[in-house]
Amino acid sequence: MRFYTGDESGLIKCIDIDANVSLLEAQAQAAKRTKAAAKAKANLKAGEQAAAADTSLAGVEIRTIDGRVNRSNGIQQMCTTKWATNDRAFAVARKNGNIDVVGFEGEQLFTYTDEKFAERVSIKHNGRTISERSYVGLSASDSHFLSCTNMGEVRYQSFATSEAKLMKLPLDACRMRTHNERSSVFAVGGREHELSVWDAETLQESGAGSKPTPIFRAKNVANDFLNLRVPVWITDIQFTSEDATNPTLAVSTGHKQIRLYDARAQQRPVNDWEVSKHPIYHLQASHVRPELYFADNMGNVQQMDMRT
Repeated sequence: MRFYTGDESGLIKCIDIDANVSLLEAQAQAAKRTKAAAKAKANLKAGEQAAAADTSLAGVEIRTIDGRVNRSNGIQQMCTTKWATNDRAFAVARKNGNIDVVGFEGEQLFTYTDEKFAERVSIKHNGRTISERSYVGLSASDSHFLSCTNMGEVRYQSFATSEAKLMKLPLDACRMRTHNERSSVFAVGGREHELSVWDAETLQESGAGSKPTPIFRAKNVANDFLNLRVPVWITDIQFTSEDATNPTLAVSTGHKQIRLYDARAQQRPVNDWEVSKHPIYHLQASHVRPELYFADNMGNVQQMDMRT
C-alpha cells in the first residue's frame, strides 16, 4: 500500500507499507525498542553516551518527496492531477497563499501566489473572529485549478494563462469539494453558510457584473421542537452521484449529523442522521456506493451505510 501526505511543515511524503506486515505488531516492536533504549540510557555511567533509539517500523518506508521544514509553507489542501509533462502530479495549497503543482519526483511544475494571504485579517462574524485566510478546498484538472478560501473567495484559473474567474461567497466557508466526474462543478458550505453547488464553467461564460446562478442551494432544516432555528455548521461534503446537473450530496456537520441532499427532490435534506457524540470533521464516500466513512474530533473513524 502507498499513501501520500502533506503536513503543516510543508513536506510532501510518500509512505509505503508492506501488506504482509501487521502495523500493530510493528508499532509494538518499536515501542519495546524505545523502552529498552530508555532503560539503557538510565543505566549509563558518567561520561558514557547512549545510542540513538531505533523507532522505525518494520515494513514501513517513509520518504520525503518535496519541501523543507517551514511552517509558513504548511500544506492546507492537497489533491492529485495530470500534467502535460507528467502522468501524475500533486496540486497543493499552502498556508502562505501559494498553490503549487509538484511532480511525483519533487519537480516544481507550476506556482501561483495569492497576494491577499499577506494581508492582516481580523473580521468578527457569527460571534467569532476570523484572524487569517486559509484554503478550505482545492481541485485541479489538466487545464485548470479551482480553489476556495475561508473568506468565501473562489478562484477558477487556467494553468496556461494568468486569466482567472473569481466569485465571492459568504464568509466562514469550511469546505469546498468538486464533483468526481466534472471538476468544474463544486459544492461549498461552512458556519452559517448553507450548502450550495455551482459550475465554474458558467462563471467563465458570465459577463462583467453578471451574477452566477447556483445549480443547487440548500435550505436549513426545520426549527427544533422549541421552534428555535437550528445553527448551520457544515464541515465536509461528498458528491454521492454521477449526475452533476442534479446531484445528490452528503454533508457532515459540527453538530454531529450527516445529512443527505437530493437536488431533484427538495432543498432541505432528504435524510438527517445524528451519528456521533462528537463534532464530525471529515467525510469520505466509499467505493461501495451506499457507504460513507467519517471521522470526528476525537480521532474516531466510523463507517455508515446510507440505506439504514
